[in-house]
Amino acid sequence: MAEGEVPGDYIITRRDLHDVFFLVGSEKKEKISTIKCYLANYSPVFRSMLLETNMKERNSEELIKIPNHEPDVFNLMLSYVYGDQNLKFVDAAQAMRFHALVDQYLMTKLKAVSLYYLMKNCLNICDMLTCIVILDIKELRNRALLTLHAKSISFLESEEFKLLDVR
Repeated sequence: MAEGEVPGDYIITRRDLHDVFFLVGSEKKEKISTIKCYLANYSPVFRSMLLETNMKERNSEELIKIPNHEPDVFNLMLSYVYGDQNLKFVDAAQAMRFHALVDQYLMTKLKAVSLYYLMKNCLNICDMLTCIVILDIKELRNRALLTLHAKSISFLESEEFKLLDVR
């Protein structure tokens, strides 16, 4: 690798090598291309979708829609797949969205990355509860119970608690 080159830069810039195209996002959609075998290597779901079904016979320019995830986390996932082992999440909310993506596509190595980040950075009880209930991260349960017990009165009066069901 050349000095200063980030892992995956070569793959990202060589669009002529890309053989699969996604339309990622619900509100803010982005066309994202990549190389099938990279995704197939990390995900049995992508492997089945891209290599073992009639999808492999389709036009390679045809867009595969991924409406339930956002481009930022899809691109983060690709960064890891391309070799960047030091993912940088903006915040716990992005890590939660990333965790949902890699969980859906059964990417266990990447799920461990987001789990590690969330275990260290989910300090807010609402974030912990979101991880436990929505993402089914049981590892945060004891910490959430201890935090809830210690801060129950201020938590129940907080705006975050009042807005919790909105999330």
